Amino acid sequence: MRGVILGGESAPLRSAPADQARVDVRWAVLMGMRHPAAVDWTDPVRGAAEPTPPSTALAHAEAAYRAALRAAA
Repeated sequence: MRGVILGGESAPLRSAPADQARVDVRWAVLMGMRHPAAVDWTDPVRGAAEPTPPSTALAHAEAAYRAALRAAA
């Protein structure tokens, strides 16, 4: 909310990296039951020409969302 107040309604969309996070799940079978065995996480990479978040509120939100997605994976 603070990022929108400080940077405007389009600030979150303008400051998001074009690259997306990637999650690859490797599956295994144990005693006939298929289950996730491992997860590979790749953070989105911001290109040199891409704009950075216009406020620290959005920079902190980006870091928090990355941590939440990593934890969920």
